[in-house]
Amino acid sequence: MAKNQQVPLESLFKDLDNFIQESEFKKAIKVCDKILSSQPDDADAFTCKVICLIKDSQFEQALALLDAPSTKLLSQNLPFERAYCYYSTKRYADALNVIKNVPRPKPSRILELEAQILYRLENFSQCITTYEDLMNQHKVDSAELKTNLLAAYCDDGKINEGITLIKNSKSDVQESFEVAFNGACVHIANRDYKSAETLLLLAKKVCTEENSDSEEVLHEELAPILVQLGYCYQMLGKNDDAMELYKEVLQSKSKSESTSTAVAANNSVVIKGSTDLFDSLKKLNKAEGVEQKLSSMQKKVIGYNKCLTYLHMNKPEEVRKQIEILKGASSSSSSSSQSSSWGGENEERLIIISAALLAREKKTEDAFKLLNEYKAKQDKNKSSLSTQLTLAQMYLEKNDLSKVLDSLQGVGQEYSHRPAIISSIVALQEKMGNVEGAVRTLNENVMWYENLLSKGSLNDTYEQSYSKVVKTTGDFHMKQKRFKEAAEMYERLVKKNRNDLIALPSLIVATTHYDPATAEKLSKRLPPLGDSKINTDSLENSAPPKQEKKEKVEEDKPKKDDKKGKEKAGDKQKGKGKEVQGENKDASVEKKKKKKKKRLPKNYNPNARPDPERWLPKHERAAYKNRKKKYGESSLGKGSQGVVPTSSAVSTANPLHHRQDQLKQSPKPSRTNHPTLERKRRERGNRLHFSVLKLIHCKSSTHKKKTKKPKKKKKKKKKVLCVDTTASVYRKST
Repeated sequence: MAKNQQVPLESLFKDLDNFIQESEFKKAIKVCDKILSSQPDDADAFTCKVICLIKDSQFEQALALLDAPSTKLLSQNLPFERAYCYYSTKRYADALNVIKNVPRPKPSRILELEAQILYRLENFSQCITTYEDLMNQHKVDSAELKTNLLAAYCDDGKINEGITLIKNSKSDVQESFEVAFNGACVHIANRDYKSAETLLLLAKKVCTEENSDSEEVLHEELAPILVQLGYCYQMLGKNDDAMELYKEVLQSKSKSESTSTAVAANNSVVIKGSTDLFDSLKKLNKAEGVEQKLSSMQKKVIGYNKCLTYLHMNKPEEVRKQIEILKGASSSSSSSSQSSSWGGENEERLIIISAALLAREKKTEDAFKLLNEYKAKQDKNKSSLSTQLTLAQMYLEKNDLSKVLDSLQGVGQEYSHRPAIISSIVALQEKMGNVEGAVRTLNENVMWYENLLSKGSLNDTYEQSYSKVVKTTGDFHMKQKRFKEAAEMYERLVKKNRNDLIALPSLIVATTHYDPATAEKLSKRLPPLGDSKINTDSLENSAPPKQEKKEKVEEDKPKKDDKKGKEKAGDKQKGKGKEVQGENKDASVEKKKKKKKKRLPKNYNPNARPDPERWLPKHERAAYKNRKKKYGESSLGKGSQGVVPTSSAVSTANPLHHRQDQLKQSPKPSRTNHPTLERKRRERGNRLHFSVLKLIHCKSSTHKKKTKKPKKKKKKKKKVLCVDTTASVYRKST
């Protein structure tokens, strides 16, 4: 019986080994269940089942199996698996407690997991200590460990240690895109965006080569690199390039929302600023949906931007709600090491947003009170730059220059020697008429930088600031006509760099005012102008040229349909070409404006008085009234083209309508008082009345059917216009 039981057990373990090697973990779990059903105390089968559950991402089932009372003895030997399940389900405190109970010396894999847990808890100092122990004591020198250590250095603010590790790991930087990416993050924390850009482009190249087989994996691995590269471009002022990279990440085909998409959405909102606010709010809400994958700092930054978006949208209640949410988030995360340093900045940002909201609601005094209360809590030597600048801006809007000056002077020693702050203070003092105070401010800052220079603690940033401050001081002295003091400042720059072509000419100009001989010696140090055919002596002795005002000659523009005009324009262009060629020969000959000949009307008499109505149309002139009486008040065809005549004009122009209107007024038709018409009327009698009635009857038919055009009458019969002749024509049509 024992042999019969051992044979299937061996085959089950063989099947289990095959399934694990083929990564078919679900089938392997079923085989483990079969083994444990016959052998419940088999430690190997139990361990294999726990690991297969972890590999299949069934962390809760693995924890349930480890915590089961029947497997209590078996699970005591699996602290790493238990801690890893807690870590994967984001229960970092429970995972850390499990690892702390492991006796020393701890294995290297336990220490690596402990460092990862400490990083997630944002306890970066202990995380760095753990990683350094792994490198020094356990001699672990993997690219993965260096990647994680660089991330810890970056988040803990240990920039110099991170740069040193990058220099000592050049081979790993060239071979692993993760190491290159985290090295770029260290340079970004050091504000060295050019070096960060170089490493990110290298990481992109290596990542593309490693993951060229799977397009989906390539998109997921490239997303953080592209977002970080976009941030570098954004900091370098290349907003268009940054926006293209952010759009590429946001429009990617990956179904899962990641940290990269949230950061890309937030950064694109920053580029847009106060434009397209509804789309910005939509992106920020989408970014908050992946808050489980974001760090506390990233969550707060997104919250601030959302708060500012509500502020631009004039939604004060939403701003207040968001401020309360941010306050709760900062208080809940106060236990971590980073949040303690972040807490002061967090509180300051909330104070500034609240003050901006009060100022927008025209509660300026409350805003000043809030900012001054926060300012009173701060150390004078470590005063906040943002709070002081906000106060200065608000006082400047009230035109209170003295308080603006006090706010700028109270920024603290860390920021008070920056060139921008110095320039603002000097400009205000000059505006207020305190020139001596401005000179004193400039000289004090020059002495402060020279003190650092003498100690040898002047880095590259301070060297650039020193040059700017000395140049600004010299320019200010020149403006105030203090030439000796200005020359002293320019001389310091020339001693530092003999080839400074900005400071040397300024020194020569300043020295010319009090020591021309020294200025002439200094001028010999200027570089030569090069080979030039210009005679400078004759140019200096010659008189300045006279500037004569030339009259503008307006050219005749040819009409669109005028062929002659086009020909003339072509001739003029040819003539212009000839003139341009002849300008060098006869430069003194001035162009004369052509005078057009006056065109006078035919039979013009200069002694006679012109007709005052010559500009009026003929039918509006006084001489045309007699013709009106002769031919009747016909207005057909008068006025501009397209004007619709009035009802009265239509009735007088058309005899049919004219007779129709007359019949509505009286039974008898009215005729023009012409002697010939009166005679014919007496001869015809009532026949005329009948013909008019006939015409009225035919009115509808003439509008519905097309009428034949009346035949042209001979010229002899056009002497007198008569209604009967028109009536007869209409009668023929019927």
